[in-house]
Parts: sequence; structure tokens; C-alpha cells
Amino acid sequence: MQAIVKIKGHQYLVVPKMKFRVDRMIEEEGAIVSFPEVYAIIDNDTMRVGKPIVAGASVQATVLKHARGKKVITFKYRPKARSRVKKGFKPEYTEIEITEIQI
Repeated sequence: MQAIVKIKGHQYLVVPKMKFRVDRMIEEEGAIVSFPEVYAIIDNDTMRVGKPIVAGASVQATVLKHARGKKVITFKYRPKARSRVKKGFKPEYTEIEITEIQI
């Protein structure tokens, strides 16, 4: 079973027991989170598409950990203006595991 779900403003194709990273969430580690905005559910040969969401469907996930990613460097350069700006940041993320897709 697969589902297309909206998490923190992004759409993901998820399956049970799938682990992946999303933008930082406020929930504590070990908490169970529910995502009610399910756009489609794919089960074997059938596909249910919502208008815009599938009624009564939700995706359950467990928060595994909070961490920071690798440093991202941004560099702006304007030729002939002698302008150079170098900045960097470490994006914060939350790793979650999909536990259940409810219909």
C-alpha cells in the first residue's frame, strides 16, 4: 500500500516502514504523529484519488530523531561591482518512520 501525503508543505509518496527526513517538526522524539492530508492511496491494482483529499484517510508516523544536515554554502558574486557574499547554514530536519496508512 502506498499513499501520497502532504507533510510540512511538501508532498511525499510513502509506504509503511519507510524512513525519511522532513523539515524540523515540534513533536518530541518517539511521538506518534498523524497526517490527515492524504491526496491518493494506491493499493495493489486500485487507486483512490481525493478531491482534493481522500475522506477518512490518514497516515501515522513515529518521530525518530531531530538533527542538523550538512552545511550548505551560498555564494553571491556580482562582477564589476566588487561584491562577494558568502553565507552558510545547517538545515534542521526530523527523521520519521511511517507506521501505518489508514483508509
